[in-house]
Amino acid sequence: MTGAAIPIGADAVIPIELADPPRFGELRRAGDPAPQGSVRFVAAPAPAEFVRTAGSDLPAGAILLDAGVRLTPSRIGLLANAGVRSVPVRPKPRILLVSTGDEVSAPGEPLAPGRIYDANTPLLASALRGAGADVEVCRVSDSPDALRRLVVEEGSTADVLVTSGGISAGAYEVVREALAGLGAEFTGLALQPGGPQGCGGLALPGGGSLPALCFPGNPVSSALSAELFLLPCSARTPAGRHCAPPSTCRSPTRSTRRRRSTS
Repeated sequence: MTGAAIPIGADAVIPIELADPPRFGELRRAGDPAPQGSVRFVAAPAPAEFVRTAGSDLPAGAILLDAGVRLTPSRIGLLANAGVRSVPVRPKPRILLVSTGDEVSAPGEPLAPGRIYDANTPLLASALRGAGADVEVCRVSDSPDALRRLVVEEGSTADVLVTSGGISAGAYEVVREALAGLGAEFTGLALQPGGPQGCGGLALPGGGSLPALCFPGNPVSSALSAELFLLPCSARTPAGRHCAPPSTCRSPTRSTRRRRSTS
């Protein structure tokens, strides 16, 4: 059938639709009695008609995928067709996303007086996952010690810390208080909304460092900050892209000829 190797001695294929009768006979396997009957066709086929020669799709040694391309379904199919089982790709960045505020409630929870729903965490988590990141979401109370403990306990397994809220000019800004002593710097930008910003490498136990981006608490400010300062980094080093040298992902030598599909 379509895709099978051409029998030895044959040099062309006649589609069943052009044969008389236009249907296949009984299936016979090796060891079965020889098939009976005959088939006719109107015109002789041209040599190599409906035959794909070995290497006609890609010659042996041709590059299947360049380094840096995203592994889309069609490209995965191309690799599988060449017998490639796995290729190295860039790992997903691991984002520790922290929302602060004693007044913040998770969506779906009963909303007590004086509290608001957390829009920032779902918004930022969705944007980051859409950019190919693994996101761990945490909420902490308005306690600098609690935030510092979270950074110490979870920071070694994350690539980047992202916070929202607690960095403005209020009397009590928990993120600023907690992270300024660990290496983060806080400033204001000529940007509205989204003026207050913080960033820096946070010192971890054992000498490590955790990059941190601290966004304002207003949902629009937080979304705009991510769009300007975080998501472009994901675009430059996107996860899931083939990262091996091209020479490690080449077409193998093919040794069979195939019938081309007529449907």
